[in-house]
Amino acid sequence: MVNCRMHATAIDAGHYCLLPLEDGDPGEFAAALRESVDTVGRWIHGVHPDYGAREAQAWFDACRLGREAGVLQQFGIHARGEPRLLGAAGLNQIDPHNAVCVMSYWVRQSAQGRGAASAAIVALARHGFSTLGLGRVELVVGVGNEVSVRAARRAGAVHEGMARNRLRHGGRWIDAHVFSLVPPSSA
Repeated sequence: MVNCRMHATAIDAGHYCLLPLEDGDPGEFAAALRESVDTVGRWIHGVHPDYGAREAQAWFDACRLGREAGVLQQFGIHARGEPRLLGAAGLNQIDPHNAVCVMSYWVRQSAQGRGAASAAIVALARHGFSTLGLGRVELVVGVGNEVSVRAARRAGAVHEGMARNRLRHGGRWIDAHVFSLVPPSSA
């Protein structure tokens, strides 16, 4: 069972907490993605029914390098008092010059609809604003990914429009909704 209070790097997300992904269990991460191939796998490149701990460890290693380079921070989403990983959320493409980034998030299929994604979005944006000094966090959601659109809206993200050919997935371009969050003082 994850004890969020025992981790100095935990981010409080109400009923949930976010812990650095690279400190997590790659086997647990892989199991969550395998469970969610039909929902999450449609939107995350490289997720497949046989996704394994070796692939997860490679992602964790990339997360560690990205954090060290200052361009990426990925976190596991955990429910307080529950033993399993519920999903992940991250700040990607961190641009310190322009103080912007793109946020990603997903929740395992069996835990969807309980507010974990929207809680993670709010907490991670707050972390980006207060700790990293960001002035804008973008959420880019592929057209058709209504679960992620609802989570962005519940988190208070502002829908700014539709970007053509914004994401590349499965070897093809797809249009995407662009949402944003900004610090309360600049809203």
